[in-house]
Amino acid sequence: MYGFISYPERLKYVRIITLKDYTDEVTSSLHELGVVHIEEVRKIPEQDLASLRSKLTLADEFIKIVRFIEGYVDSAKLVEVKSDLNIAELENEFLKVLHSIKSLKTRMEVVISNVDGLEAKLDEYSAVAKYLRALLPKCGNTYLSNLSFEGDLLFAKLVKVKHDQLDNIKNALRGVNVVCTAGIGEEDLLVNFLGFRDDLGKLKEFMNEIKGEIIELPSLNLTIQDFINDLDTKIVNLRSNIEGLRAELNQLINKNLELIAKAKILHEFYVERVENILNSLISEYSYVVEGWVPERNYENLTNTLYSRFKYIYVEELKPINVLPPTKLNNASPVKYFELVTRLYGIPKHGEWDPTALITYSFFVFFGLMTADVVYGVALILILKYVMDKIGFIENPYSEGYLNLKKMLFTLGISAIVFGILTNTYAGYSIPYYTPVINVAEPLPFISLALLIGLVHVNLAHFLGLVRAVKTLDKSTLLSELGLLIAEFAALPYILYYFLKMKPLPISDMYYDFLLYISLIGVMVLVIGRYLSLRSVGLFLWLFDVTGLLGDIFSYTRLAGIGLATYLMARNFNDLALMAANAIIANVNIPVVNLLIASITALAIILLTNLINLTFGVIGSFVHSLRLCFVEFLPKFYEGGGKEFKPLKISLKRFVLVGTG
Repeated sequence: MYGFISYPERLKYVRIITLKDYTDEVTSSLHELGVVHIEEVRKIPEQDLASLRSKLTLADEFIKIVRFIEGYVDSAKLVEVKSDLNIAELENEFLKVLHSIKSLKTRMEVVISNVDGLEAKLDEYSAVAKYLRALLPKCGNTYLSNLSFEGDLLFAKLVKVKHDQLDNIKNALRGVNVVCTAGIGEEDLLVNFLGFRDDLGKLKEFMNEIKGEIIELPSLNLTIQDFINDLDTKIVNLRSNIEGLRAELNQLINKNLELIAKAKILHEFYVERVENILNSLISEYSYVVEGWVPERNYENLTNTLYSRFKYIYVEELKPINVLPPTKLNNASPVKYFELVTRLYGIPKHGEWDPTALITYSFFVFFGLMTADVVYGVALILILKYVMDKIGFIENPYSEGYLNLKKMLFTLGISAIVFGILTNTYAGYSIPYYTPVINVAEPLPFISLALLIGLVHVNLAHFLGLVRAVKTLDKSTLLSELGLLIAEFAALPYILYYFLKMKPLPISDMYYDFLLYISLIGVMVLVIGRYLSLRSVGLFLWLFDVTGLLGDIFSYTRLAGIGLATYLMARNFNDLALMAANAIIANVNIPVVNLLIASITALAIILLTNLINLTFGVIGSFVHSLRLCFVEFLPKFYEGGGKEFKPLKISLKRFVLVGTG
């Protein structure tokens, strides 16, 4: 129960898939858990099979990432997985670990990319240093600008070619001169060319043809030796940085070795489970159950099934064309009044549960109509010690009967509470005790009943207004809003002009405006009725207004039955006293006449008050039911849902046997 009004419990639609070999065991487990409302299982949609196949694709991506990470482990290691593997949460655990290893791979890729970038620079610097060292003895310690430059008239380039290609270059480019050469190994040759700028393009084209390499050098005012020294310093720094990054990569991997090991285990379990379920579905060797589970029981259901069965798959689905059942969610004593809600109709999916409001209404209505401490105590004692033994109930241990008893027990308490408020004890009152509600005065009692009716009916209309807002029902919204505006503006206006009462702390001149506000409310009501009923609605709005008055006046039954119960109790007591006095007057034997009179009076009091209690309880219950079912619930509540009935076996201790 959530106080003033509540919603039925939230449900999840699940599909449970396992092998046919597990049918009996899984069914027994579902009976034991008693939390699954079974729905008819249709053919497994192709998209669901595709969903299972996509899980295998995801698992393939998963293991590729793991293998990528393993490729950077420096040596094989035996790793203990210390964290618990919750197989019941395999799906969530799998996705969680997948996210973690993706994050690990991303961090690794950043480090690896940095290493690759530095290694590329290291290779470049090492190659240039190697070439310049080979060139230094042959060409002398000349400036870099003499080896590589592009001027307006001349150019110089350092190239690497094969030994046997040099003559071809000279023949093809006769305007280009060889300044110096230096051999690199047995095949390669470094050549420093000098020529006119017009021949530079021809040199580059020819180098592309013979797959030679033009070595780009910075145009610095440095000698070859100075540049080699500078390169050596950079190479040392690069190697140091690369070693640091590789150490960082190893540290990152070593910190996550348990995660990698856990990922491998999860992948094995996950793929095995999904493949077995998928194969069983395709080959029709599967057992499938679909149904609704309360959200609070979902985790326990999955944990239990996954812990008991190796090949089982539980997934949450978005149901298509399957209306959820309704699981009422009320705490005691409101729960006992769910019997009344079921009589009217179970809430539909997404609809309010009116049980709490019914409980509060019954407590007030029954209490006012019974309103007697002695009757309330008597009702509780009869329920506790007599009801089960009088033979009217075939099975006093049935769930429905036990809930009815608890509901009547609560109503007995309401009779006691209102009996104290009215100072009523089987028709008598305690002297020097002023009642809060005086049932002996009809007019105040009727006024109280009308006030309760006014509040109760308008609460129903307000809830109808809220429901219309939620469902975007414009016609009902305007009808309810117009009716409430018209009523709450007209009521103080009528009280002021006809009964000379000032219910609102405003100046007299403003009471005239209430009439116009009321008329605006009527116009809104007419528009609402027109939207829902078209031309007929232009006349039926009158029934809304008269119906409102009729509904409110219907609550005078609270005072009527309350007065009747009180007056009958008092008159029955007076009848007993009259009979006792008659016996004392006509029997002239002292003590004997007093004894006979006392026994007779007590018998009359017990019998007549028992009859009054019986009819009072029945009448109070029936009329409370009528006020809720006719005047209250139809204005905001529809019902017509189906009740949540879990797959469950309840072993009863007491069973009715025989037909006699």
